[in-house]
Amino acid sequence: MIDISGIGGIETLSTQQTKAKDELGKEEFLRLFLSQLQAQDPLKPMDSTDFTAQLAQFSSLEQLFNTNDTLENLFELQGTQVELQASSLIGKNVLANGSSVSIAADSLGADLDYRMEGEAVRVDVDIYNASGDLVKTISSLAQGSGRQKTHWDGTDMNGNPVPAGNYSFNVSGMDAMGNNVRAVTMTRGTVERVSFEGDALYVTVNGSSLPMNAIVQIEGG
Repeated sequence: MIDISGIGGIETLSTQQTKAKDELGKEEFLRLFLSQLQAQDPLKPMDSTDFTAQLAQFSSLEQLFNTNDTLENLFELQGTQVELQASSLIGKNVLANGSSVSIAADSLGADLDYRMEGEAVRVDVDIYNASGDLVKTISSLAQGSGRQKTHWDGTDMNGNPVPAGNYSFNVSGMDAMGNNVRAVTMTRGTVERVSFEGDALYVTVNGSSLPMNAIVQIEGG
């Protein structure tokens, strides 16, 4: 007689997706169950308790497979909805955690957004070009904690307009005791594209690829 009493350990959805081909599935279970019935001794039929237990196991197995199919469909639907929602961001103006800033030709400059994590008596904003060279430093006096903004007129240290393109900036602060005050830079711009990298969703703003959860504000566009 074929012993299939160990079939009760059913795998989860993620495990089933990677299971080896030699493990029992719904069809294999049913074939083994029928073979067991055909091979039993007519004079000594299977105990009704064992028979009922195996039928219950098969029923549970089938329900789990059906549930897994339903979950897979839900996951696919959810993924499609996320893609549609993300694609709707293209062309929108957003504010996100990041350090990039874009200067357009003949522009009047750009606002540099950041968040101070403490009160500072002096704040320096360093601006770099795409090669990492320092373009300009903007210094200001006391700033409180929280959201702050410094305007860059789009010129270099000599007052000459910089070429149009993408730049980056860093903010450093100092308190009255001479200690550093941390600042978190933020990038403001238009979402140029949306892409998946592995299982993560990214948006491109001012030429920089940012994770979707970096966006803190959607301003329209």
